[in-house]
Amino acid sequence: MSKMMLAGKLNIAQSAVYSEDSVNFYGTQIQLMQSAQVKQSAEQLVRATHPEMQPVPVEITVAQKPRTSIFDLQAIGRTPDYTQAYLNAAMQKYIDFRRGMREGQGQTVITGITEQLIQTEKDLRTAEDEMLNFQKQNNIGFIQEEGNSAAQYLVKLNREYASLKTEYDLLNLLDLDQNLDRAQLKPDAPVGQGGEEGMPFAGIGPEGDYLKAKQQLQLLKAERDTLARDLRPKHPKIIKLHDEIEKQEKLIDLFREDSVEKLKTRRESIGKQMENLQTNIKEWEAKALDLSQRLAQFNRVKGKVDRLKTLYDRLTNNLKEVDVSQVVDTGDQVSIMEPATPPVSVRPGLIKSLLIGLGVGLLAGVAILILLDRIDDRMASFSEFQHQFSENVLGQIPKDKTKGGVSLLEPEDARHVFAESYRNVRSSIFFMPYEGPRPKTLLITSAVPNEGKSTVASNLAITMALSGASTLLIDGDLRRGALRESFGVSSKIGLSEVLKQEVNWREVVVPTSYANLFLLPRGKILPQPSEHLLRESTDAILKEIYNYYDYILIDSSP
Repeated sequence: MSKMMLAGKLNIAQSAVYSEDSVNFYGTQIQLMQSAQVKQSAEQLVRATHPEMQPVPVEITVAQKPRTSIFDLQAIGRTPDYTQAYLNAAMQKYIDFRRGMREGQGQTVITGITEQLIQTEKDLRTAEDEMLNFQKQNNIGFIQEEGNSAAQYLVKLNREYASLKTEYDLLNLLDLDQNLDRAQLKPDAPVGQGGEEGMPFAGIGPEGDYLKAKQQLQLLKAERDTLARDLRPKHPKIIKLHDEIEKQEKLIDLFREDSVEKLKTRRESIGKQMENLQTNIKEWEAKALDLSQRLAQFNRVKGKVDRLKTLYDRLTNNLKEVDVSQVVDTGDQVSIMEPATPPVSVRPGLIKSLLIGLGVGLLAGVAILILLDRIDDRMASFSEFQHQFSENVLGQIPKDKTKGGVSLLEPEDARHVFAESYRNVRSSIFFMPYEGPRPKTLLITSAVPNEGKSTVASNLAITMALSGASTLLIDGDLRRGALRESFGVSSKIGLSEVLKQEVNWREVVVPTSYANLFLLPRGKILPQPSEHLLRESTDAILKEIYNYYDYILIDSSP
């Protein structure tokens, strides 16, 4: 017997140290202590340190103390000294095995980090060279400034293009007079590209003359209308005004043609300006796109360099931390609390034999129970009865737990469940679906004697009689029938004498203490009842009885 303790570990902040799965840690250590590798190493150690000892098989069991990190180790073997030495060797080899696992894992981690660090350094140098070459070919500061300037200039060009397009659309949609009215409503419009006014016309030129001529025409017409109130149409002043109005209208037509031509020229000029702006916009968009792509390419290269630098620094720190953890052993400290105690003689295999005996006994008991269940052909439950037979079950009669014989039902019987079960059977018979005339004769029998068929026949007949049906109960068990005693009838003749044709059946039918219930007793015992039952006279008697009662129940022999 010996003990081992698993102590805590020293954690260095933010360091990469060797650790193991903590979920099933203790179970893993138990399996490791009992592993074949530890056992083989322990055997080799005992052979090297104690060559005089003869090797024997040793079984080691490990148990963890509840809520502790202490393990109890127990070794069982035929040779006491060898078993004790083997247990000490197994604990030492387990500690050596764990130390080797930690050192090997640490070396593997160092190798992996070093390889990744070398590759990262190569990638970092390549990325830095790529960024340096890009900076030699491109002025990053100039690209950024040019990109901002190009964006602002593109915004300005797009605004001018939108303004000219609006003007161009209005010139196409509106006629001459509407455009002149628009020019008069906005005389202070901003000047567009090329120094021309934003609105199409000013107060000078053909359009100005056109407007003045229209105003003069309106004045002449107003003056004519005023003189026409007082003068005749042929008056010289009226005629003179007519001539001046005609001249003014012709002059307006000339001015209108000039203004329309200027409107067309203005529209074509704006169209040319729009084409020029569209060309400039495309050129500057291409220039801005090129600047944006070069700037994005530089940012991508720079981002790659930054990521590789971060990865390189992290790998360098991890490598330093692993080196520190290798120098400072921060793993779980396993120590031997107590070496193997002196061996104690125990009876080998006692517990094992007891467990085997208990298991064999349980299996034998289960086998016997299964065999008895297979041999027993009695119906143990209602579900088993339904499984074995396809006939419909009319009802279930509970077992009467009273000591002695079962007494017959009474009109106000206190055995409510017992009485209700017979009523259920009666209802099932009364309302059972049946094609043709409903049967009135019921034969009640059983497989073996003393199963309760006479009790069932008597109580069922009583239940039918209590419902108001005229019922005849025939004691057909000509050897063991005892219905006469059950109902307290004193007559000693009955069905036997009727079958032998010594008396008429009406003479032996006696009333009972229950209303509507009549009894045909057994009579004397017949040695060969089957010979009498198979006669034609028996069939004639039953047919005759059939017409006198609502229901006829025959308590037959088993």
